[in-house]
Amino acid sequence: MLEFHEAELKLCLGEYSKHIHESLLAEARQQAPKKAQVEVNLEGSCIIITIKAATLSGLKAVINSHLHLVHAMYSTLKT
Repeated sequence: MLEFHEAELKLCLGEYSKHIHESLLAEARQQAPKKAQVEVNLEGSCIIITIKAATLSGLKAVINSHLHLVHAMYSTLKT
């Protein structure tokens, strides 16, 4: 049985959440080689990102990648 590492990120970004959620969904659905499984949900004005990876380093890489994407999108929308 494979062991998975899992992280859940809850980002409450107010009025920007819906747009960022839609962009993250598109990213999660890409058929590129994956280090992890990513699930993106919207709960009110909060985005819930759940990441499962076979390795801890893979989990860290995907968390960092998604946080950078969110930061870039948030910064763009906020200006």
